[in-house]
Amino acid sequence: MNDWPDDAVVVRGGIMADPAAVRLLIEDADEDGYGPVLSVFVADPALHGGHDAAVQHACLNGRIPHAKVRVARYADIADGDRVVVLDVSDGQADCHHHVVFPAVPTMVEIETFLALFEEPIQNPAKESGS
Repeated sequence: MNDWPDDAVVVRGGIMADPAAVRLLIEDADEDGYGPVLSVFVADPALHGGHDAAVQHACLNGRIPHAKVRVARYADIADGDRVVVLDVSDGQADCHHHVVFPAVPTMVEIETFLALFEEPIQNPAKESGS
C-alpha cells in the first residue's frame, strides 16, 4: 500500500460509462489471478506543480491511450474496504496502481465507485500531442 496525500489524483483511462463493463474488467482480473482489481494511475499534485499537472503526469507517464480520462481524489478511492497498491508488474509505469476491492463488487458498489470520479475530460497527454 502507498502513503499518498488525500488530494493525490487517481486517473482512469476511458469514460467508464458502463458499470457492467467495469465489473467485467474486475471479474476478468480476478479470474486471471490478480484479484478483484482495477488499474489506475496516481500522482501527487505537490510533486508535479498542481492538480492539472499531476493529471497530465499520470496520463503521460502511464501512457494512457484513451482520448478521455476520469479523475478522482485518492482519499475518496482508498476509502472503506478499497485499498490502492502499486503495481509495476509486466513493465507497468511507476505510477500504475491497482484499486483492490475486498471481493468482486456488486453493480450497486460499482456505480457508487464510479460516482467518485469527476466527469470525463480530454486526456492531457493527447492534448499535448504526445
